[in-house]
Amino acid sequence: MKNILFLLPLLLIFRMELKAQDSLQSLELSITLGYRDFAVERFQTGPDIDFLNYAKREKMELLSAIGIGAEYRSNGKFHVALKGYIHSNLQPEEFEFFSDYFFTPNLGLGLGAFLKTFYISNYGVFHTDTYPGYIDRDQNGRQFHVQDLGFSLSPVFRLDLFSRLEFLLHCDLGLASFLKEEDTFFMKKIYSNEIQFINYQSEIAFHPYVNPRFDLRMTLLDGKMGRLGILFKANYFYSKRSMDYHRSVQNWTAENRLDQKVETPRHAFSRLDINFGVFFMFKN
Repeated sequence: MKNILFLLPLLLIFRMELKAQDSLQSLELSITLGYRDFAVERFQTGPDIDFLNYAKREKMELLSAIGIGAEYRSNGKFHVALKGYIHSNLQPEEFEFFSDYFFTPNLGLGLGAFLKTFYISNYGVFHTDTYPGYIDRDQNGRQFHVQDLGFSLSPVFRLDLFSRLEFLLHCDLGLASFLKEEDTFFMKKIYSNEIQFINYQSEIAFHPYVNPRFDLRMTLLDGKMGRLGILFKANYFYSKRSMDYHRSVQNWTAENRLDQKVETPRHAFSRLDINFGVFFMFKN
């Protein structure tokens, strides 16, 4: 559902962009295979749980991410692109949207949005270590499938050589936030009927980020219907992120409830993506 809510406004913008143009020059379809290295800085365990300390590092094998994209270009000035990514679970969970306008053949300005995902796992061990006299009544492994939403503004540089080789360089400057997550612990005191109820609800908080992107396209065949070629894409996302939350603790009954807002330190948060594949650009 969150993915659908993310896509609806982008598709509306996508349609408005196209209607605003006099003529559609080309439609490009692409498929890519890729690699990702995702890392989050870790800190020493403190008195409060810091969920980002349990973020799962993703160092994917080469060819483990499939990207499917569509891009419209009009009059050489507008580029509008939408791309989805499929990982090992074979579900489209990540999306990117970019729209560029070129003031000159080489310089432009872009808008962008993304929805990325990662996992936070096994954070239940914090309570095992912090509450030695208690046991967690839910013995299932705990995990957040975190969705990361971002919006950006970007200067763009383009270089087209002999109509066969195109370089695109973006430097996304934006704001990103994790969408809300929630989990509840039922901690029972050993050899006692005492139960502690602990509820966590994360907050939406936007943090600045930088994300330089590099695109390279090379046309191999140029025919009447369109152009076939290869492409290479790479980007490096960097930010300082935290996952603050509200914590509600109840001992025995709801009358003993204690509510707290917990602010956690900001972690260095980086994501390297490298993709390569093929494209076909239909001619108008």
